[in-house]
Amino acid sequence: MLDYRYQTFLILTRYLNYTKAAQVLNLSQPTVTKHIQYLEDNLGTKLFHYNERHLQLTSQGEILRKGVLALNGQVEKIMAELDQSKAVRDFKVGVSRTIGEDYIHQHTCLFCERPNANIELLVENCVTLFAMLHSKKIDFALISGPVGDSDLEKIPFYHDEIVAACSPRHHLANQDIPFSRLENERILLREEGSGIANALKLYLPDANKRLNSLTNLSRIGNNQLIKNFIMDNDGIGFFFKISIEVQLQDNTISLINVKELKIGQDFYLVYLKDTKTKEEVTQMLKIFAPEDNIKGWTARE
Repeated sequence: MLDYRYQTFLILTRYLNYTKAAQVLNLSQPTVTKHIQYLEDNLGTKLFHYNERHLQLTSQGEILRKGVLALNGQVEKIMAELDQSKAVRDFKVGVSRTIGEDYIHQHTCLFCERPNANIELLVENCVTLFAMLHSKKIDFALISGPVGDSDLEKIPFYHDEIVAACSPRHHLANQDIPFSRLENERILLREEGSGIANALKLYLPDANKRLNSLTNLSRIGNNQLIKNFIMDNDGIGFFFKISIEVQLQDNTISLINVKELKIGQDFYLVYLKDTKTKEEVTQMLKIFAPEDNIKGWTARE
């Protein structure tokens, strides 16, 4: 199957305008740029260039365009034949708020093609998703945080880091500081039970002591609202870096290098043990982890 970034490439060849391509794809312009840069780096060639401020395909880009169109035709033919022989299944998939708001639209192409599955997405925090898995209200969960439940299988599909962020106008923007410098600052953090709150509690050295030392800590259950406050210079927030990639590129949010805050966290595909076939799990990974980040995964037949 062709990488979803080739579809971004085809749309850009049609309009030759990054802004228009982003609108058609319902992506941000930095995401479209990132897709094209990935293809150029992976293929070792330039695909576009500017001529008198007009975007044009290079000769290598034209060769790729023709080849991808031909391959798309073959893929569509194969998929049509497969669809005739396979029943479409329904899956209820719960996703944590970070994954729902920031991962899925940047790293998957959920609605670009028929994945031979009807997906119903539910967005909740991680604690709620764990409960829904155990009660079998959902088939799978995508979790942006630690998973310590021995009744659950977990497969990492993305790796991120936790960062502290603020407005570029904040007095701590782009500084190297110890965690103790945050104690008297206004801190905005997701609610208890969120993936980022769970990861901080698990991996931050002396987590309870450090979090309890934050005398002006507010809990907010929505990433976008926290980002809005921070861009207005109304505090400091902890985020998975994926949540603020666009704002970092736009210079509307800056990082703070907190010395004790060196925390990496996997995102997981999670399901109850012994309830899913290898084919079902593989199908979910193809939909939600198209970059093939899964290494050496095996599952029970």
